[in-house]
Amino acid sequence: MKQTHRDALKCKREAEDQIKEAKEFIAKEQLRMPNKWETMYEKLVDYKIKHRNCVVPQQCNTDPELSKLGRWVGNQRASYKQYINGGNSYLTPQRISKLDELGFVW
Repeated sequence: MKQTHRDALKCKREAEDQIKEAKEFIAKEQLRMPNKWETMYEKLVDYKIKHRNCVVPQQCNTDPELSKLGRWVGNQRASYKQYINGGNSYLTPQRISKLDELGFVW
């Protein structure tokens, strides 16, 4: 079946709408991500005050929140490796600096 000019315009508009929705979703996620990162960073600060180090176990059967923090710490290390190797990473120099100041073990 031959596509008409009107059909092509309709497809183009639909694609543009999908792109716009995707961009809006990404923008919302990017706004949310710093807050999530900061929340986890504050939990790491609390851990450091209590335990005098930033070496958080990645699994803790008795404390799911500690396990969550441990996974986050592991993700920071993985993201740092990507960052220093020139790959995609959500870690910024500012975040790296904050973790360094805290005594984070990469």
